[in-house]
Amino acid sequence: KTEIIILNIIALLYIFRSAYPAFKYPSLLLSFIFIPYVLVKNRKYFLITTRNFIRNYVFIIVIAIILLISFLFSDKIFLVMFKEVVSMIILLVIFYISTFIVTSKGKLNYFSHISLSLIILIALYLSIVNLKGIFGANKSVFYDGQEIDYNFALLPIFYGFLGILFYLKRTKRRGSHLISAAILLLYSFYIFLAGSRRGLILLLII
Repeated sequence: KTEIIILNIIALLYIFRSAYPAFKYPSLLLSFIFIPYVLVKNRKYFLITTRNFIRNYVFIIVIAIILLISFLFSDKIFLVMFKEVVSMIILLVIFYISTFIVTSKGKLNYFSHISLSLIILIALYLSIVNLKGIFGANKSVFYDGQEIDYNFALLPIFYGFLGILFYLKRTKRRGSHLISAAILLLYSFYIFLAGSRRGLILLLII
């Protein structure tokens, strides 16, 4: 179970790095430690797991290889394209490592549960940090020196929003409902102040 939690942390922090660029540093640091550990621990199953992974996801792997080859043989090397290729490789490796860890339906259910819980916590963290920036010192979200579109940066918040709504349908405890309502209110408050018209429209729809 610990491995599933760590895998989720690595994957979600890297996926949500566009909303909060600092997330990529702990994600990459954990990856450099965790991936070799998983490979060494499961070295007996390396060949069969790799073969099954290639067979099941051959289409995705072929697309990734084509993108990598087109980048390597391109006359002009673009920084944006290089970043996309690196991101694609990292996500593919994380997905590959998950095949060593999530090996049963029970583990898959636990993986989904942890993913949802972490998304809610990450969204809560981002809401608090960005609200603090709005009411305190001037703060902008940057990725490699470029300001990120808040329409995109709000995605983790909406994922957390949907995650709480999902949990509300599965629990009848009053305390959980009160806590969930407070978190939803915080999400909504940040979305309202973020300055994204699309975010506001989506919030009204939800």
